[in-house]
Amino acid sequence: MEEETIIVPPMTDHERPGKMLKGLRLREELTQVQLAKAIGVPQSHISAYEKNARPIPREKAEKLAEILHSVPENFC
Repeated sequence: MEEETIIVPPMTDHERPGKMLKGLRLREELTQVQLAKAIGVPQSHISAYEKNARPIPREKAEKLAEILHSVPENFC
């Protein structure tokens, strides 16, 4: 059986924070509600962060990095 090659388009710098956040959140098996409670924001903020509709403040990026076993630069 021949292996299928999947081509993933590169993500822009604007897309990266939200996609990283969502991917890392799912890896840790957390819901938006759980993550929001852990960093002290409403669930709507997590949704907006993941859609890149709202920038992630440095303070929140540091908390996210700790919870998601990552680095703050992934979210800035």
